[in-house]
Amino acid sequence: MTRDNKITLFAISWLLMLFTIMLGGRYGAYNQSISIISPLPNDPNWVVYLPVQSGRAYAKETPDSQSETKEVDQVSQWVSQYADKFTNTPTQESKMKYQLHCLLYFESKHTAAKGCGDNSKACGALQYHEPTWYGFREIMFKRGLIKTIGDRMNVEQAIETTSWAISDGRIMSWGPAANSGKCL
Repeated sequence: MTRDNKITLFAISWLLMLFTIMLGGRYGAYNQSISIISPLPNDPNWVVYLPVQSGRAYAKETPDSQSETKEVDQVSQWVSQYADKFTNTPTQESKMKYQLHCLLYFESKHTAAKGCGDNSKACGALQYHEPTWYGFREIMFKRGLIKTIGDRMNVEQAIETTSWAISDGRIMSWGPAANSGKCL
């Protein structure tokens, strides 16, 4: 082996050891992504992931990150608005906000996962089954709380309906509450 080959081999070994120490077992057997320093432009629409399992870095463009942030902000405003509408005390309002955000997270990642689940039976941000949607909205209509049955795909109407349902003791209509006790 030549001197240059030995130096190159030593440098590569040193870098691998340093990289291993930096990860330090922190990510061991977990399949997670970690952010690393990237040669890509410092643009918020680019994120670099390093999947630990495969050991390869790749770049992923997220062009809708700003629109998603605005959508989540709007969702948070609706959560606050309807939690205030259907509660009587600050403590009840705080709990309802938690429950709504929890359901939104587990049902649609705060509307990031659009569409239908449960074999296409549950649709919208809060994954309403059609009979549940119509049943809840009919009760709300009869009580004078709404003027139309609306659409379960409409995020604001889904949040309003869910806020009412929680205040009416119906949170167990959602899987995260009923199946795993989350969001209670």
